[in-house]
Amino acid sequence: MSSSFDIMLGNTHRLWSQLRLFAYANRTICEVGFITVYAGEQALLILLTELVPDYSTTTISLFALVVLTTFAFHKLVMESRIRILETEVATLKQEMKCFAEASKQTADKYMSLATNKLHEDKYLNEKRITLDYEK
Repeated sequence: MSSSFDIMLGNTHRLWSQLRLFAYANRTICEVGFITVYAGEQALLILLTELVPDYSTTTISLFALVVLTTFAFHKLVMESRIRILETEVATLKQEMKCFAEASKQTADKYMSLATNKLHEDKYLNEKRITLDYEK
Protein backbone atom coordinates (compact mmCIF):
# COMPACT_ATOMS: atom_id res chain seq x y z
CA MET A 1 0.00 0.00 0.00
CA SER A 2 1.49 3.32 -1.04
CA SER A 3 1.17 6.47 0.96
CA SER A 4 0.36 9.79 -0.65
CA PHE A 5 3.98 10.81 -0.01
CA ASP A 6 5.25 7.79 -1.99
CA ILE A 7 2.90 8.63 -4.85
CA MET A 8 4.02 12.27 -4.84
CA LEU A 9 7.68 11.19 -4.74
CA GLY A 10 7.11 8.79 -7.66
CA ASN A 11 5.41 11.51 -9.69
CA THR A 12 8.23 13.94 -8.92
CA HIS A 13 10.80 11.33 -9.97
CA ARG A 14 8.99 10.72 -13.27
CA LEU A 15 8.67 14.45 -13.92
CA TRP A 16 12.37 15.02 -13.17
CA SER A 17 13.42 12.11 -15.40
CA GLN A 18 11.33 13.48 -18.26
CA LEU A 19 12.75 16.97 -17.72
CA ARG A 20 16.32 15.58 -17.75
CA LEU A 21 15.70 13.74 -21.01
CA PHE A 22 14.02 16.80 -22.53
CA ALA A 23 16.98 19.00 -21.53
CA TYR A 24 19.37 16.39 -22.94
CA ALA A 25 17.57 16.16 -26.26
CA ASN A 26 16.66 19.86 -26.58
CA ARG A 27 19.49 21.91 -25.11
CA THR A 28 18.86 24.99 -27.22
CA ILE A 29 15.16 25.08 -26.39
CA CYS A 30 15.99 24.81 -22.67
CA GLU A 31 18.54 27.61 -22.87
CA VAL A 32 16.14 29.87 -24.76
CA GLY A 33 13.43 29.02 -22.22
CA PHE A 34 15.62 30.00 -19.29
CA ILE A 35 16.73 33.20 -21.04
CA THR A 36 13.06 34.04 -21.56
CA VAL A 37 12.32 33.38 -17.88
CA TYR A 38 15.23 35.61 -16.81
CA ALA A 39 14.01 38.37 -19.15
CA GLY A 40 10.47 38.03 -17.82
CA GLU A 41 11.71 38.30 -14.24
CA GLN A 42 13.61 41.48 -15.10
CA ALA A 43 10.61 42.96 -16.89
CA LEU A 44 8.46 42.16 -13.85
CA LEU A 45 11.02 43.87 -11.59
CA ILE A 46 10.95 47.02 -13.71
CA LEU A 47 7.16 46.99 -13.83
CA LEU A 48 6.74 46.46 -10.08
CA THR A 49 9.28 49.13 -9.11
CA GLU A 50 7.45 51.60 -11.35
CA LEU A 51 3.95 50.64 -10.21
CA VAL A 52 4.72 50.29 -6.49
CA PRO A 53 7.71 52.53 -5.70
CA ASP A 54 7.02 52.44 -1.93
CA TYR A 55 7.92 48.74 -1.81
CA SER A 56 10.90 48.86 -4.16
CA THR A 57 13.33 47.48 -1.52
CA THR A 58 11.09 44.49 -0.89
CA THR A 59 10.49 44.06 -4.61
CA ILE A 60 14.22 44.08 -5.36
CA SER A 61 14.91 41.62 -2.53
CA LEU A 62 12.24 39.25 -3.80
CA PHE A 63 13.57 39.69 -7.34
CA ALA A 64 17.03 38.62 -6.18
CA LEU A 65 15.54 35.58 -4.46
CA VAL A 66 13.54 34.58 -7.54
CA VAL A 67 16.52 35.06 -9.89
CA LEU A 68 18.82 33.01 -7.65
CA THR A 69 16.22 30.25 -7.43
CA THR A 70 15.78 30.26 -11.20
CA PHE A 71 19.55 30.16 -11.65
CA ALA A 72 19.86 27.21 -9.24
CA PHE A 73 17.14 25.32 -11.09
CA HIS A 74 18.80 26.12 -14.43
CA LYS A 75 22.10 24.81 -13.07
CA LEU A 76 20.47 21.58 -11.82
CA VAL A 77 18.84 20.89 -15.17
CA MET A 78 22.05 21.50 -17.13
CA GLU A 79 24.22 19.48 -14.72
CA SER A 80 21.76 16.63 -14.98
CA ARG A 81 22.05 16.83 -18.75
CA ILE A 82 25.83 16.75 -18.45
CA ARG A 83 25.65 13.63 -16.26
CA ILE A 84 23.65 11.89 -18.98
CA LEU A 85 26.32 12.90 -21.52
CA GLU A 86 29.13 11.68 -19.24
CA THR A 87 27.38 8.33 -18.84
CA GLU A 88 27.05 8.06 -22.62
CA VAL A 89 30.72 8.93 -23.11
CA ALA A 90 31.77 6.29 -20.56
CA THR A 91 29.60 3.70 -22.32
CA LEU A 92 31.04 4.62 -25.72
CA LYS A 93 34.60 4.44 -24.36
CA GLN A 94 33.90 0.97 -22.98
CA GLU A 95 32.42 -0.14 -26.31
CA MET A 96 35.42 1.33 -28.15
CA LYS A 97 37.76 -0.59 -25.83
CA CYS A 98 35.86 -3.83 -26.55
CA PHE A 99 35.93 -3.17 -30.30
CA ALA A 100 39.65 -2.38 -30.18
CA GLU A 101 40.32 -5.64 -28.32
CA ALA A 102 38.18 -7.61 -30.79
CA SER A 103 39.98 -5.90 -33.68
CA LYS A 104 43.36 -6.79 -32.20
CA GLN A 105 42.30 -10.42 -31.74
CA THR A 106 41.05 -10.55 -35.33
CA ALA A 107 44.30 -9.04 -36.61
CA ASP A 108 46.32 -11.53 -34.54
CA LYS A 109 44.27 -14.45 -35.92
CA TYR A 110 44.74 -13.12 -39.45
CA MET A 111 48.50 -12.82 -38.96
CA SER A 112 48.62 -16.35 -37.54
CA LEU A 113 46.63 -17.74 -40.47
CA ALA A 114 48.71 -15.78 -42.98
CA THR A 115 51.94 -16.98 -41.38
CA ASN A 116 50.73 -20.60 -41.36
CA LYS A 117 49.63 -20.29 -44.99
CA LEU A 118 53.00 -18.80 -45.91
CA HIS A 119 54.85 -21.66 -44.20
CA GLU A 120 52.52 -24.19 -45.84
CA ASP A 121 53.05 -22.64 -49.28
CA LYS A 122 56.81 -22.55 -48.70
CA TYR A 123 56.80 -26.22 -47.64
CA LEU A 124 54.70 -27.24 -50.65
CA ASN A 125 56.91 -25.18 -52.96
CA GLU A 126 60.07 -26.78 -51.52
CA LYS A 127 58.50 -30.23 -51.88
CA ARG A 128 57.57 -29.45 -55.50
CA ILE A 129 61.12 -28.23 -56.21
CA THR A 130 62.50 -31.40 -54.62
CA LEU A 131 60.19 -33.55 -56.74
CA ASP A 132 61.12 -31.59 -59.87
CA TYR A 133 64.81 -31.96 -59.01
CA GLU A 134 64.50 -35.71 -58.56
CA LYS A 135 63.04 -36.10 -62.05
